[in-house]
Amino acid sequence: MLPDAVRRSPVAAPPPPPPPPPPPPAAPPARHVEHKVQRGESMAEISTRYRTTPEQLKTANPDIQDPDQLRIGQTVRVPIGEGYGVEPIEREVKPGETLADLAAQYRQPPVELAQANRHNTGGTQEPLVVGQKVWIPGTRSPDVVTQAGPAPSPLEAKVQATDAAAQRVAEAQRQYDDMNASTQGRGAAMPWLQDNLNTARKGLDTAVQSEIALRAGPGATDAAWKTAADAVSARYANDPATAAPVDASIKKVTLDRQTQAIVDTAKAAGDPQKAMQSLSDQYAKAPPEVQDALRIHDGARAVIDDAAKWALEPVQGKPDGSIGPQAPGREAMERLNKLTETLDPALAGRVVLAATPGIEQYVQRYQGEFGGQPFGPDGVSNLVTTLGRVADAPGGATAIDRIAKLGIWDYGGISNAIGQGANPAYALALAKQPGVDATMVLDAVQGGVSAFRQKTEDDVKAYGAHMEELSWLVANHGGSMTTQQLDQAIADYKKDKGPEWEKQAEALRQKVADDGEKLLAQMASLSPLPGELASHQGQVDKTLEAALSDPAAQVAIENALQTRPEIVTGERGQRLLEFVNGTPLAVSAKVGDQVRKLSQELATAHVKATVIGAIGPDFDPANPASVQRATNALESLRGNTQWAKAMGLEGQALNKTIDALKNTVPAAGESAEDVAKRLAALDGQLDGLKGFDKSTFKGQMLRGVGLALAGVGFLSSVDKATMDPSLKNQLKVVIDAAGLGQKGFELYAGVTGASSTSTAGRLGGSFASKLLGGLGAGIDAWSSAESFAKGDIPSGILYGVGAGGGLLAALGTGSLAGPIGLGLVVVSAVGLAIWNGTKEANKHEFDSDGGASMRFLEHAGFDAEASRALVDHSGDGHSTVPLLEQYARTQGLDLSDPADHGRYVQWVNDMPAEKLAALRDSLHRTADEFEGDASRFEATADDDKWVVPDTAQRPWFAATGAAQPESAAQLNAVLAVLGVPPLT
Repeated sequence: MLPDAVRRSPVAAPPPPPPPPPPPPAAPPARHVEHKVQRGESMAEISTRYRTTPEQLKTANPDIQDPDQLRIGQTVRVPIGEGYGVEPIEREVKPGETLADLAAQYRQPPVELAQANRHNTGGTQEPLVVGQKVWIPGTRSPDVVTQAGPAPSPLEAKVQATDAAAQRVAEAQRQYDDMNASTQGRGAAMPWLQDNLNTARKGLDTAVQSEIALRAGPGATDAAWKTAADAVSARYANDPATAAPVDASIKKVTLDRQTQAIVDTAKAAGDPQKAMQSLSDQYAKAPPEVQDALRIHDGARAVIDDAAKWALEPVQGKPDGSIGPQAPGREAMERLNKLTETLDPALAGRVVLAATPGIEQYVQRYQGEFGGQPFGPDGVSNLVTTLGRVADAPGGATAIDRIAKLGIWDYGGISNAIGQGANPAYALALAKQPGVDATMVLDAVQGGVSAFRQKTEDDVKAYGAHMEELSWLVANHGGSMTTQQLDQAIADYKKDKGPEWEKQAEALRQKVADDGEKLLAQMASLSPLPGELASHQGQVDKTLEAALSDPAAQVAIENALQTRPEIVTGERGQRLLEFVNGTPLAVSAKVGDQVRKLSQELATAHVKATVIGAIGPDFDPANPASVQRATNALESLRGNTQWAKAMGLEGQALNKTIDALKNTVPAAGESAEDVAKRLAALDGQLDGLKGFDKSTFKGQMLRGVGLALAGVGFLSSVDKATMDPSLKNQLKVVIDAAGLGQKGFELYAGVTGASSTSTAGRLGGSFASKLLGGLGAGIDAWSSAESFAKGDIPSGILYGVGAGGGLLAALGTGSLAGPIGLGLVVVSAVGLAIWNGTKEANKHEFDSDGGASMRFLEHAGFDAEASRALVDHSGDGHSTVPLLEQYARTQGLDLSDPADHGRYVQWVNDMPAEKLAALRDSLHRTADEFEGDASRFEATADDDKWVVPDTAQRPWFAATGAAQPESAAQLNAVLAVLGVPPLT
C-alpha cells in the first residue's frame, strides 16, 4: 500500500488536441445551366426545381438586384455539380394523373414537387392537363432517384398533398394581394392572378377532401368526418395565413358532402314525387348554409326538374280531345298542386318555376288546337292554389307573372280556390293584364275571401265546441285556484278525456291557426292593390273591413301569430308589415283600431321570432358567438323600417332604443346588481319615449326583450341546479329592475314556482329556459290583456284566470298560446257560452256532466260537499264561483297569496251545507242579473243604503236563498242573516 502522500499526489492532465484544420474551400460548380424565366416563376420555385438554394442562385447571378422581381424571358444561371444543383427532368402528364401520383412514382415529397411547379399547377391532387409538362426536381430518370427515401404511407402522402396545396394557395394569395396593392386592382395580370388563385383553391379543396375522407374511413358518420376535419384544421392552428384557406376548404368540402348526401338520399327515395318530398324534408331541417348550397346544387336541380316533368306528364305532346279537351290540363294542375302542397315554400317555388315553360308550351298548343281555356274550373282552382302557395317564394313571382300573361281564367275556379284559403296573388296578376276584365276578376276574389271568412268562423266554432266544457270550467272555476292547482285540474281533466280528445283538440287548433295565417296573406295581398288596380280599392276594402271586424277571424289571426311568429319574418313578414303600414284601412273609422292592433301583433310576433328566438335558452355572455347572434338580431330591427313604423319607432328614437337594448347584454361574470343597472337604464330610456312607458304594451314588450337578454344571460352563467333562496333574491333584483311592475312579479312567481307539468316547467331544466319561455308566454298574455281592456276582441279573457293572474295562467297548462287559452278565447268570441233553455243551462251541473265540474273545482281545495254545492248553476247557466272570488277581492284578499287563498277556501269549506246552498241560490240571482259578469260586483253599490237594512228586516229572503246581493256590503248582510262570518 502506497503512503498517503504518494497516493494523493496529482497527475498532470494531457494537453488539449490541436484544432482541426479549416475546411477546404468549396469546389466551384462543375458547370452552369441557363434557365429562361417563365410566367409566374420565382427564385424559390427555380431553386426547388434544381435542388439548389436561393443563396447559390444569388451568388451565380450578381446582376439580378431583386430576386422577387424576375422578368419573363430573363436568364438565370443555375450552378450544377457536387454540392450544387441537379438538373431536373421534364415529365409529360398522362390521363388522370395528379402531382400526388407523380410524387409517389418518383418518391418525391409532394410539397417539393408542388413548389417546383408552382407557376403552372393547381395543387397536388387536382387532375392535370394531359400532355402538360411537369418538372421532377433533382433526378434524371425514374430509375436513378436522388435523395430517395422510403415511400410515404397513404396518410403521409395525403398530409403532404394538403400541405403543398395550402402553400400553393398562400403563394397565389400573396401574389394576388401584392399586385392588387401595387396597382390598386388595375394591373393587367389581375385576371390571371385571380384565375390562378381560384385554381389553387380548387386544388386545396380536392386535397383536403381526400385527406379527410382517408382519415374518416369509408362510409364515415358525420361525427367521424368532423373528427377527421378537426385533425386537419389543428395542423395549421399556429399558421394563420395557411389556416384560413385550409379551414375555408374544410367548410366547403364538408358542405359539399352534406348537400350530396341529401341529394343522394332524395334520389334513392323512388319516383319523382318521393324524391322531391325527401329533398324538401331534408332541406327544411338543414342549416341555412346547407339550404343555400342545395338551391344551386346540380343534383338538387335535377330532382326539381324531374318532379316538374312528372307533374306535367298529362300535357306532354299534342292535346287530345278524346276524353275532353280540358282533362289533361286539369290533371296536370292537380298533380302540381298536390306535389307542392307539402314542400318547403322555397323548393315549391322552384318546382313551379321549372314547370312554367311546360305550362306555357301546352297552353299555346291547346289554344292552337281548340281555343279557349285549357284547364277548366277545377284546373284553374288548382293553379290558383299552387301559385298562391309560392307567391313569396324565390321564383314564385316570376312564375305568376309569366303564367298570368297566358290569360288562364275561370270565375268559379278563382273564387273556389280563394274560398279555401288560397293567396289571390295570381288573380291580381291576371287582373292587370291588357284585355282582362279586372272588375270581374276582383269580384271573384272578393267572393272567395268572404267564403273563406265563413269557413274560418266554422272552424273556430268547431274548435270552441270541442273545448267548450274545459273552457267553461277554467273560466268559471280557475280563478279559485293557484296556478299549480289549475295545472293539475286541467291535466286530470285531459287524462279523464283520453288521448284522442287531446289529439283532436290539437288538430282543430292547428286548423284555426292555418285559417288565420291564410287570411292574413289574403288581406295583405289586397291592400293596397297594385297601382293598375287602385280604382277598385274602395270596393275591395269593404270585404277587408268585414274580415277585420269579424271576431272569429281575429281569433284565428291572433292564434296564428302567437303560435307561428315566424310568419312575420322574411319576404312574407315584410309583406304583412307593409300591409298594416300602408293600407288605407288604418285610418278607417270602422276598423282603424283593429288595424292598429294587428300592427302591434305583427310587430310583436316579429320580435318573438327574430330576437327572443335568436337569444335562446343557451345564451351565454361569455361566448362571443352567442353574444354576436343576439346583437345581430337586435341590429336587424334597426334595419327593418316596416317593423319600426309598426312600432312607432323611427329616427333617433329607434336608434336609441336598439342601443339601449344592446346595452342590456351582460358581461360575463356580472352580478345581479350589475345586470339590474343595465335594465334600469333601459327602463329609463323607454320612459322618455312617447308611447313606451310602463303602462303601454309596446313599452312592456321592449322591456321584456331587455329582460330576456339580461336575465337569460345572467341565469345561464349561474352554475346552480336548484333555485335556492339566494338565487331567487338575485333573480328578483333583476326582474324588478326591468320596470314591469305586477307583470314582473307574476313572471318571477311563474319561473321560481313552476310545476313540472306547467308550460314553464316543461321548457327544460334550466332557469334561463323558464325565464325565456315565460317572457314569450307573457308577451302573448300582456297583448291579450290590452286587447281586452280596449274592448277590441275578448281575447283577454284568459288574463285574470287563475289566482296568479294572466302571466301565471300563461305559464301554466292553460297558456294563451296553447289549446286551453285559445278555447277560452273562442268560447267568448263567438258566443258559444250563451245558452238557451234549461237543458243547456244545466249542462255543467253534477247530474249532467258526470261530475266533471265538481272534480275540477275540488282542485282548488274545496271539499267534496262544498264543490258539490257550488257546481249547481243559476237559471241562465252561470256559476257563482266567480262572484265568490270577486267578493274575496273586495274584502282585501289577494288570491295569489297562499295565505289569503287558504283563508278563502277554508271560509267556504267551513260553511254548513244548508247555509252554503242558501248563499249559492242568492248569488244565482245576482249572476243572472249581471249576465255572468262578476266584475260588476263591487265593494259597495248605490242601493246599499236601503238593501242592507231591508235584508235584516226581512231575513227570510236571505235565509231561503231568495236574496240578490249586488255588492260586498249587501252580501255581508246576507251572511249575517245566515250566521256566517264575513270573509276577512
